Amino acid sequence: MRYKWLKTAIFAVFILFVIAYALYSARHIIIGPKIILFNKENVIMQEGVITISGKIENASELRVNNFKVFVDENGYFRERFFVIGGDNVWVFTAKDKFGRKNEEILSITVLNSK
Repeated sequence: MRYKWLKTAIFAVFILFVIAYALYSARHIIIGPKIILFNKENVIMQEGVITISGKIENASELRVNNFKVFVDENGYFRERFFVIGGDNVWVFTAKDKFGRKNEEILSITVLNSK
């Protein structure tokens, strides 16, 4: 009788361990896409070209203002943009294979050089 209770307890602990491991292994799928911008701070600069780089995680596609961006096999990207006087806003949208999206917005203010 006592051994039956022990077997049930060991089986229950094993099942809890399997469930916890499955959730831990699937955490990236559950969380969804993530965008990391390396130059996230709002910048004030003169007119010209700026390079924006970063990394995406758990995503199959990255778009900037609805234009597809090349991402390497490790998830890193680097794009050059021409900036003009005033506020320049870029919307980064990462999408995973299940259709879930995540957005990051980067705003850069450019001073007119007159």
